[in-house]
Order: sequence, then C-alpha cells, then structure tokens
Amino acid sequence: MSLQDFAAVEGLALRDATVPDLGFVSPVSVGPASAGLGSSGAAATSGFAKTIAITSAAGAPGRSVLAHNLASEIAMFGEAVLLIDLDLLAPGQAQLLGLSETPVGLSAAMRLARQGRLDQASLSRLSIKLAVGRFELAFLPGLANADRANEVNLPELSELMSLAHSYFDRVVIDLPALVANPKTHIEKLTSSIVQQSAKVVIVSAADPLSAARFIELRASQDWLTQIDATVVINRFRTTALGANAKAELSHALARYANCKIDAFVPDDIAGFDAAMLNGLPLSVLRRASPARHAIQAIARGIITKPHDKPHRL
Repeated sequence: MSLQDFAAVEGLALRDATVPDLGFVSPVSVGPASAGLGSSGAAATSGFAKTIAITSAAGAPGRSVLAHNLASEIAMFGEAVLLIDLDLLAPGQAQLLGLSETPVGLSAAMRLARQGRLDQASLSRLSIKLAVGRFELAFLPGLANADRANEVNLPELSELMSLAHSYFDRVVIDLPALVANPKTHIEKLTSSIVQQSAKVVIVSAADPLSAARFIELRASQDWLTQIDATVVINRFRTTALGANAKAELSHALARYANCKIDAFVPDDIAGFDAAMLNGLPLSVLRRASPARHAIQAIARGIITKPHDKPHRL
C-alpha cells in the first residue's frame, strides 16, 4: 500500500509542503548527518550545546535501540560520551543494556541540582561505566517509572547538561516521541529539549503509518525547519511498502514534509535480537552488520563538527 493510499484509508491529509522548497533528493543509503530537516541549524542554548537528542513522531520506531547504538559508535570514535535515559514516559535503556540494578540516576541528579549540590563527583557516582570494546560509555539511568516525571524540569536539566558538557564530548539523550500539540508536562519538556539541543536525530520506521505520522508532525511544527536534524529511517525493509520503498519514502518526505532522508538503517532482526539478549551494541556483537555500518556512518557525520574538548571525569 502506498503512502497516499494509506492516508486515504486512515483519513490523513497529506499536503504538499508550503515551506521553501529544498528540492527533490534522490534516495541514498546513508547521507551526511549534517543535512536534513532545516540546514540553518538554530543555535543550541549553552546548556545543551553538545547534546544529541533522539526522538520521533508517535509510535515505536526504535528510538532507544538507536540511541544506545549511536552513543556506542560515537564512543568507539574515541569521544567521551554520556548516554541519558530521558524517556519520561517509558524509560527502558537499563533493560536494553541488561542492567538488573542501577543507581537512582536521573531523579537523584535532578534533586541535587535543585539543592545546588550537583557536581562532578555526584555525576560520576550516579553514572554507570559500560565497556564498548576497548572504549567506554557512561550511562545515566532514567526514572524508575513515569509517575515521577514531574521531578524533571528544564532548569535542573540544563544544569545537568552544562555539567556533563564539561566532562564529556557528547551527551546522547533518549527522549519520548514529539507530539503535534504538546499539553502535558512530558510533552512540553520533550519539545523544549529538542528545540534547544545542538543535534537532533528524528527516527521513523519504514511503514506507511510511521511515515504519515512523521509528515503530520512536521506539518504541525514549523520550528522543525530551524533545528539541526538528521532524519533516519530505522530498521528499513521493503515488506511494508514494496520494492520501491526507499524511493517512495524519499519522495513522500521531500514532497509532503519538505525534508530529505539522511540515513536508512537496514533491518537486521537477528543482530538486533542478539544485541538485546546480551545487552550489547551491534558494534560489539555484529561488527559486519549493514545496520551497524549505517549507524556508524551517522555517528561519523555527527562528530565531524568541531567542538571544544572537555575535561575528563
């Protein structure tokens, strides 16, 4: 079923983009991470100056798995990386990493920030050091459950990010999905974080519903054209859209969302399942996986931008 047919059945309105035309972009396997939704790249606030936010439209296109693998790939390029589980609706990075017991992490960091006591020592104590081959990735666990989401607010979060940026090259944050009209605390906070982050990776799955949701989100949020974003089709396959899935997705997003797709991450069911079973990234378990190579290329594109080297924890 084509995107147009699916939209007609579901009553979705796919309209040609009305923002300035970026031109048709031919489909590619992996494009430069600096291109994508809006090349202007609005400046990030100082607290989020080295933050890479992973989000999507509604649904579950694999944000958390991509966040873990992307953070691991960046670490394997020799960068000091902190991965934070900021999915306040359904925190799950600890489970993906196979961690049965974790520090209180994010909630404790927010409490210390409110008390003016968040420092290098406490951040190091609340984080978990994970081996990624011969490299290392730091992980700050998320909330115990979504009921505690009101403990996370932008002022304290900005303080946490500012501190992290003093000791890490990159901070990768796993976020909930964006929504068209944010109303709840989580929805508004997610939107604010995305707008302030230095880099945003927007994830979609390779099916008509995910693409239509992405297009609807883009049409409702004009500010998405002003951020430095990379659009990723995750776990790409042709079974839901047919043999021309790559060309159809590229054309639909160019026409209706006025953006190009920067990367297609191939579906590797066996690889992703093995990674989840072992709590390890593809870069450790399946180094030759096409999915791993695509994520590695996204990471390479992100780290090519110059930035100040921080101190080390």
